[in-house]
Amino acid sequence: MPKIRSGGRTDSGSPRSRTKGFRPLGPLADEALKRGKRAYNLWYLYGPKAGSDLVVSSDAQAMDVWWRELDPSVRQYSLACPVPKSKVDSLPDISFTATVKLSDETTQLRDVRSDDLDLSGTGGEKARKEADVHEKVASSLGCSYCRVGPAQLRANDLLVANAKVATATLAAARDHSTESQHASLLALMRRSPVWTVEDLLAHVGSEEHALFLAAVFRAVGRGELSSDLHQHRWGKRTRLWVDNGDATPAAGSLATVAEGNDRDRGVATPRTEGSSAKRRIERTADARAAMASTLERAQRGQVPDWYTRKNIPPEYGDPASWPSADLDAHENAEARERALRLRAALCGYLAGAPVRLLEQAHRISRSEVLRLLNRALEPHPAGGIVGWRALLYGYHHHGYQRSAPVLRGPRGGGFAGALQQLFARHADIHDSLVAVILQQSGPDDTKESHVSVRRAHSAFLKLCAARGLARDQYPFNSSTQALRSIYRFFKAVRESHFTRSAALLGGRGAAKRSKLHSGYEPLLRHTEPYDAVQQDAHSLDVIGSIRIPHPKGSRRIPICRLALQVVIEVETKAILGYSVCLLGRISAQDALVAVQHALSKWKPLELDAPLISYPDGAGFPSGVIPELAGAAWATHYLDNDTAYTSALIAERIRNRIGCAVNWGPVGDWTRRFVVEGVFSVLEKAGFQRLPSTTGCGPKDPRRRQPEQRAIKDEIDYSELIYLIDVALATYNATALESLGYRSPLQLLRERTQSPNCGYLPRYLPPLACSKADMHVDTESRPVRGDLAQGRRPYVRVDDVMYTNQMLANCPSLIGRPVTVHIDSDDMRHVKAFLPDGQPLGILMAQSGWSRIRHSRQMRKLINRLRKTRQLIRSPGEDWVEAYLHTRTREAAKAAVARPGKVSKEATQVADIAHRCWRRPKFDPPVRVVPVQI
Repeated sequence: MPKIRSGGRTDSGSPRSRTKGFRPLGPLADEALKRGKRAYNLWYLYGPKAGSDLVVSSDAQAMDVWWRELDPSVRQYSLACPVPKSKVDSLPDISFTATVKLSDETTQLRDVRSDDLDLSGTGGEKARKEADVHEKVASSLGCSYCRVGPAQLRANDLLVANAKVATATLAAARDHSTESQHASLLALMRRSPVWTVEDLLAHVGSEEHALFLAAVFRAVGRGELSSDLHQHRWGKRTRLWVDNGDATPAAGSLATVAEGNDRDRGVATPRTEGSSAKRRIERTADARAAMASTLERAQRGQVPDWYTRKNIPPEYGDPASWPSADLDAHENAEARERALRLRAALCGYLAGAPVRLLEQAHRISRSEVLRLLNRALEPHPAGGIVGWRALLYGYHHHGYQRSAPVLRGPRGGGFAGALQQLFARHADIHDSLVAVILQQSGPDDTKESHVSVRRAHSAFLKLCAARGLARDQYPFNSSTQALRSIYRFFKAVRESHFTRSAALLGGRGAAKRSKLHSGYEPLLRHTEPYDAVQQDAHSLDVIGSIRIPHPKGSRRIPICRLALQVVIEVETKAILGYSVCLLGRISAQDALVAVQHALSKWKPLELDAPLISYPDGAGFPSGVIPELAGAAWATHYLDNDTAYTSALIAERIRNRIGCAVNWGPVGDWTRRFVVEGVFSVLEKAGFQRLPSTTGCGPKDPRRRQPEQRAIKDEIDYSELIYLIDVALATYNATALESLGYRSPLQLLRERTQSPNCGYLPRYLPPLACSKADMHVDTESRPVRGDLAQGRRPYVRVDDVMYTNQMLANCPSLIGRPVTVHIDSDDMRHVKAFLPDGQPLGILMAQSGWSRIRHSRQMRKLINRLRKTRQLIRSPGEDWVEAYLHTRTREAAKAAVARPGKVSKEATQVADIAHRCWRRPKFDPPVRVVPVQI
C-alpha cells in the first residue's frame, strides 16, 4: 500500500505504522504487513459461514468464498490454515487455502489457485508432484483434498454471481436477528411446495424485505431450501422449494469442484446442461484435460508412435471437438478444394468408412490420411492440439530447425536457421540477448535507456566472442555478421513481450493500457446492474474563483482545482453519486459523502440565473428510476490511496452496505478502467472546453492564463459545482457506443422496469436499535456537572458542551458514561444513549456552536486557533462565522500581495462556505474618531 508518514492517526481514524506501508484495522493488518509496501488486490469481505471478516488476496479466492456460502454441503470453513509438520518425514511443511467442514462431518482441505493445473511443458512434472504432495498431506491428516482453479470457477460463475449478492445481503443484516423472518419463511413454504421470490415478498411488508431475503439466503446456504440459483441469475423469478429427498440434486453444486479437480488430472466427467458460455468453458477445460491426459500417457510410455482410428484417445474421437480453422479462407481455389476434400476424408475415416472407398471418393491414399490424422493430434505451442489447422495450406506450427553445420558458401549463402541453431546450442546467449532487447540488463549487468537494433547486434557479437566462438564460425563468418537475423529476432522479441515493449516505447501509461483488451476473459465478471461499483477521484482541469468582500470593494480571487470523486456502476456505466472537494486533496470523509450521495435520492441543484440547465431525461439513477432509490451494490472497487485505506471505508461502509471491498494494484488504473474512462469523457466534453481550463498539461494550447480567465469571466466555484452536477446527469442520459448506443439510464430502465425483467434491487435493512449509521462516530462520554454548584448535567465533545432539557434535569446521571453518536459533517447536535440503550434525545451544542453547520475537522481547527488566542468572536457571533471572517481577511490580504495568483487562503474560504452553506462576509474596520475634551 502507499507509503505515508509514520506516527499518529489520520483524521479518518486509520492508524499509521512506523514501518513501511499502511496497516489498516482488523484482519487487514496481517495481510498488509505480509505483502509489504506494494500490497495490492486485497479483498475484504464478510463470510457468514465463517462467522468473521475475511481477507483474501486474489479474485479466485474471493470467488471461492462466495461459492462456499451458497453450497449446502458446506457447514462452516476457515481461512489461513497452516498444516503442522507431517508425520511422514518425506513430506514438507505446506499450507492450504481453507479448511472446510462438510455436512457429512468430513473435513476438506482446499487449495485455491489463480491458474489451472497444467501438466504440459517443462512445469508439468513439477505441478503434478506439488498436487501429489498436497493430496498426501491431506490424507495423512485424515482429510480430503480439493484443488480449485479458474476452470471450475468459470464453469460455475453463475452460482458465484448469485452467491456474491447473497453474501452482501447477509453481511448487511449481520447486526439483526432474522429468526422471525425465518419462521415466516417456513410457514409460507408449508402453504405451497414451490414459490418464487416475487410471490414471497408479496406476503411481507416492504420494510422487512431486506431481512426476509437474508433469511432466504441463509436457508438456502444451510440446505433447508432448494433453489435454481445454479441455472438462473438471482431475481424476482428465482424458484424456491423444500427438498424432501425425492428431487435430484441440482447440477452445478459445489460437488462439481471435485469433478473439476478430476478433470484437471485428466479424468473425463459427464457434461451438464447449461448456457452456451458454460458449454464453451467446459469444452476448453475438456481439451486442456485431454491434452494433459495425453502427456501423462506419453510420460508413462502409453502413447503409441502412430495413431489410427483404433487407438486414438477417446477425447479426440469426435473431430467436432478439435480446434477449428477456416478452411474456406484460401484465395486459391485449388488449395480451398484440397482442404475441404481432406476434411471430408478425415471425418469419414474417423466415422468408420472403409479406406478403399475414401481413396476412390477423395483421391487420397491411406498413408496420407494417417499422416494428416497424426499431424492434427500433435501438441500445439499455444495449448491443446493442432486440430483442423493441420489442413491449412502452408501451415507450420514448428519453426525451421537446421541440422547441417553452418559453412560459408562460395557466394555467401547457406545460413538459413543458423541463428536458431546457435541459440539451441548456447541458451545463455539467447537469454542474455533477450534481456538486452527488453532492457532488463546489459552485457555488463547494466540497464540502458534505449536499445536499438544496432546496439542489440553489438551486444550479440560480444556475447558470442565471450562464449569462445571462433572467427570462422557463425555469426562471424557471414558478411553482415547476422545483422538481418538479429533484426528479425529483435522484432519478434518485442512483439512477443507486448507489455514490456509498450513500456519501453510509450512509457508507463502505455504499459498499463496494454493490459486492456488483451483477449483474456477476466475471471471475475459483473453482468448485472449493481453487481459492482468503482470509486475514484480526479482533479478537474479547470480553475474557479470566489468573490471576497473588501472594504474598498469586492475582489475575485482564483482558487485551486476542484477534486471530483464519483461512484460508478460497472455494468451500465451509470454514475450513481459524487462529491466535490475544494481543497484539492480528497479525504476519507469525501469518499463517504460520495457513497451517501449514491445511496440517497438525487434532486437537481438550484442556482440563481444558471447559464445551463438539465437536459430532458438527465439525472442520476436514484432520482429518475424509483426502483433504484436506495439500492445497494455487492462489490466495491477502490485504489490504494490513503483516503480509501482508512477505517471509515474498510469498516463502516463495508459493514453498512454489506459489500466486499477490493483494493487494486498501486498506480494501476486498468483495474478501474470504467471510472477512468468516464473522467476522460467528462474532461474532453465539458471542463476542458471552459475558458479557464488548465488543459492536459503545461504545454496544452488550450491553457491560456486560466487564473486570469477565471477572474475576468467570473467563473465562481458555486457555478462549477452546479456544472458538475449537470455534466454528470447529462452523461447518464447520453447514448454510448459501448452500450449499444443506449444511455446508462436507458439500459438501467430496460434491466429494471421492463415487463420481462427479473432484476431485484437489493435494499439495506433499517439500522438496528442504537446502532450508528456509517457517517456517524460512536464514542463514550461521561456526564459532567455539579449539583452543589448549580452546574446542570452536560456532555463535552471536542471542548464544547452539549445538553438538552432531559439531560439537564437528570442530575443522577452525573459521572455515568453515555454513548454519543456524532455526525462528523454536522457538529451542531449529537445523539445520546444510556448504557442500556435508552435514548436521551438530541443534545445541542452550547456557547456559539449551534447556529451554523460545521464539520468536526473545522471544529478542531477553530479550537486550535481559540487556544492560541488567534480567533476571537464578537458578542452574539457564532464561532464558525468568526472563523469565516478571519479567513476572509487573510484571503483579502493574500490577494493584495499576490494579485492574479491561485490563493490557498481563498480556497479555504470557498471550502468553508461550501461546507457551511454560507457566503463570506467582511465587516469594515470601525473608524476611531478622536474626541476633543
